Amino acid sequence: INVQMNYWFTQASNLAECFVPLAEWIDSIREVRKEETRKVLGVNRGWLMRSENGPFGGSTWHIQKGDSAWLCQNLWDHYAFTRDREFLERYAYPVMKEISEFWVDHLKELPDGTLVAPDGRSPEHGPTKVDGVTYDQVLCWDLFNNTIEASEVLDVDTEYRELLKAKR
Repeated sequence: INVQMNYWFTQASNLAECFVPLAEWIDSIREVRKEETRKVLGVNRGWLMRSENGPFGGSTWHIQKGDSAWLCQNLWDHYAFTRDREFLERYAYPVMKEISEFWVDHLKELPDGTLVAPDGRSPEHGPTKVDGVTYDQVLCWDLFNNTIEASEVLDVDTEYRELLKAKR
């Protein structure tokens, strides 16, 4: 889950072209992750990561629900820094939309109408299977915000954008 930390400084270090391998890797594992997420969690849309991932899509340990959204922060940050619309359309937006689809389907409504990320865990602190863990909540919020903005930039998926706004 921490591979993205190695790329946090690529833009600020004037090495934005060095970010592309991370985007290509994320793109390359999408189908593997979708298949596993369907098998493990029984979901139909989106995908998640495990805590440890290999360069060819293999992974171990446990599924950490917020990690895919965390990777999406890197994709969005690269676009925000470079304003490379082609990158946004080719790499960032498709992944951000898929991960958003998981969260749209997965959020749990509390009795007061609040939507929370269910059965989460903080990767550093625990506990497990808790509704509304800050780690998942913040990453989901950020993902929805960035996906909404990306949809506006690309002028696509207006109805889906409105759904994300409502869920947010």
